[in-house]
Amino acid sequence: MNNKIEFKKWLKSFYNLKYGSIKNYSSAVGGYSTKLAQRKNLIKKKESLLSISNPSKYNKIKADIESSADFIEKDKRARKMYSYGLQRYLEFLNIRK
Repeated sequence: MNNKIEFKKWLKSFYNLKYGSIKNYSSAVGGYSTKLAQRKNLIKKKESLLSISNPSKYNKIKADIESSADFIEKDKRARKMYSYGLQRYLEFLNIRK
């Protein structure tokens, strides 16, 4: 099962978000936040946060990412889009377990 596709479907059905918001949240998790996690050696270089299925494991990585000064600044400029995306993915994982 592809978590990225399932996550997008869940965002659409659970939150009834528009395509732009779904794309932004998915990219927040699978793009910038994944790259930051890789740089901090929280995940393997070829791994994506969207490949993590264990909510506990993901939540620990999420907390580390969110405490990063780079993340805080970028999230602030993006009006919390990145933290919302990370939180929505955690909700998605918790519902699926």
